[in-house]
Amino acid sequence: MPRPDGLLTEEEIERRRVALTKQLRDSAVLRRYRRLGEGFKKRLAKKWGEPLKLYEIVLKGTLDGGREFAQGAQADQESDFTFQALVSLHAQACRVAGEVLELLKAGHARGAHARCRTLHELAVFAGVIAEHPEVAERFLLHDAIEDARSLDTYQTKLAGRPGYEPYSKEDVDFVPARRDEVLNRCGKSFGDGYYGWAAPLFPPKAHLTFEKLEDLARLGHLRPFYDWATHLGVHASSRGVRLNLITQGDITTPLAGATNIGLSDPGHEALISLLQVTTSLMVHGKPITDDPTPVVVLKALMTLTDEAGEAFVAVEERIAEEEAQVQDDAKRRLER
Repeated sequence: MPRPDGLLTEEEIERRRVALTKQLRDSAVLRRYRRLGEGFKKRLAKKWGEPLKLYEIVLKGTLDGGREFAQGAQADQESDFTFQALVSLHAQACRVAGEVLELLKAGHARGAHARCRTLHELAVFAGVIAEHPEVAERFLLHDAIEDARSLDTYQTKLAGRPGYEPYSKEDVDFVPARRDEVLNRCGKSFGDGYYGWAAPLFPPKAHLTFEKLEDLARLGHLRPFYDWATHLGVHASSRGVRLNLITQGDITTPLAGATNIGLSDPGHEALISLLQVTTSLMVHGKPITDDPTPVVVLKALMTLTDEAGEAFVAVEERIAEEEAQVQDDAKRRLER
């Protein structure tokens, strides 16, 4: 019997839940959804084929060049920490750039912006370490500070809740002890915030920020792109909500899925950051020798990155022109 106030009874809610769950599980519905997605990706690949191909070429060349550089490097003891840090940052940059590529191929440009933000951070860290190798070892040791901070957060915020066991006594004893050991070695400022590893590069008691590291790496001019990616693909914010709107003709709606527009900015930005990390590695990762290979690799990657950027912009402009034509045609039909 329905309720007098017109609201659904618990029994009716349960009946509808069961029916909807069955409908959502329907494999035929899922197959149709997948076909739509596959069709979209094929059309996107056709339209964006040239810049995506160039992106992949740059990524492959970077992976191969970095691997050969790392395998062939004979870093001396003095530059060993610099080599280790830059190789590690380069490997992570290659991985993140690969993630950007997959997001672009799926039409998730906003998500690609988020990974571009990470690539910029890697480029900044690599740039600072390349120019100031005296902090390379500190950078590698700083995970002791971050591990201890993470353990404290887990133990106080999550441990003890159903399904989340506290860390063992051995872990609780070891992680802070390791933190204290590196603090005794590197000084109190080493544990300040997330960038204490770079403290010797600034005046005593300076408040270290990522923006200051950007300027030190001579990448501060890219801050607007970093800020844009922060709101567009990373943090929840009112500006992010506004930037997530997409307009076609007179209709503006929030973007809730994939799109074939907006790939040029994250595509080119990712390759630029990847090239910056690669340059730091190949120029500062080991003592300079007479071997011209790193210079040749970098120049080739620069050329291909420029070509990819031009190809991305060309497709974006072509799509804008096509959309404008569609809207003009629609208006003319309405005016008849």
